[in-house]
Amino acid sequence: MKKLFLTLGIILFFSFESFAQSRLMITRDADVSEEQAREIVDIIEALAERFKNDLDIPEILEIKIQRQSATFGYRIAHPEAEGTLILPLQWDTFWGTSLSFEHLPPVIVHEYGHALFDVYMNKELPIWVHIDAWLAKRRKLEDYREKLETQLWTFEDAPIHALMSKIALLSKNMDILDQKIEETNLMTLSRAYNELFADVIAVLYYKDGAILSDMFSIAAAPFEEEEKKFPVYVRNFTLEHTPEWIEAAPKKNSHFFAYAYGAPSRSYLWKHYLSQPEIQKNPGRFLKGLLKSIRNEIERRLNEKQMQISVADFNQRLQAELDHILKNN
Repeated sequence: MKKLFLTLGIILFFSFESFAQSRLMITRDADVSEEQAREIVDIIEALAERFKNDLDIPEILEIKIQRQSATFGYRIAHPEAEGTLILPLQWDTFWGTSLSFEHLPPVIVHEYGHALFDVYMNKELPIWVHIDAWLAKRRKLEDYREKLETQLWTFEDAPIHALMSKIALLSKNMDILDQKIEETNLMTLSRAYNELFADVIAVLYYKDGAILSDMFSIAAAPFEEEEKKFPVYVRNFTLEHTPEWIEAAPKKNSHFFAYAYGAPSRSYLWKHYLSQPEIQKNPGRFLKGLLKSIRNEIERRLNEKQMQISVADFNQRLQAELDHILKNN
């Protein structure tokens, strides 16, 4: 049974009772229709239904639907939810091209994978809980600062000096939290694992090892430069990616190198696990094993202060840990 509540015409709250207390808090731009918002909600609903028996799904998830944006992602930590999915109907990509909504469902699935990763780490990795709490606190400060900044620019009789002092104090406290978070190295260290896992969720959902690279190839179609094609290749699980090739590949865009780090494991996972019909049908044991192996690797690297390791070590260690876990559990 589904319940729909409308507030101020542009804020939607959905409660899906069949999802064991899972709830979606949805906001949309004024020029995004209810029908368009419903399309995205249907995708999230289908994802929760698909994976609820395999993994813990978010109990509460905020979704921000935008008309057009270069931002497409999952933001961990929220004062009232596990995190926030930011989903545009038209995505302005890294390549300078735009993708319309018909091409975007695989990216939505990928971003939902980040939410599943976040839920697991919040329960299994103690330092992740601390980071989540700090980020939630920072978000409260950021939201309050934005509110004060709006007052500063919209009210002629606003107490300017008092507002500016409050804004400065909020910014200082945000900087303190940023430093605490950065000093843990957790977000930087965990990113390549996080991106790999989110890609795995998309591949399992569509049962297609090339689903993301096929979608990105549309955005990159106008370009021939290797640097532009590199982000497309590394997301393809069906291709053979060697550590040597990744190390030698262009690294001018560090954002995409986070995806490239796990490319050899994409090849390995497709060959040994993800292409198997039984795992595609019942992925729970595999997904839990993959998350546990990632958690173990993150904790090991933090304890041993291994902030940077080679592409070869990253993938060989993760693959060995996964194989060991699945063999013994």
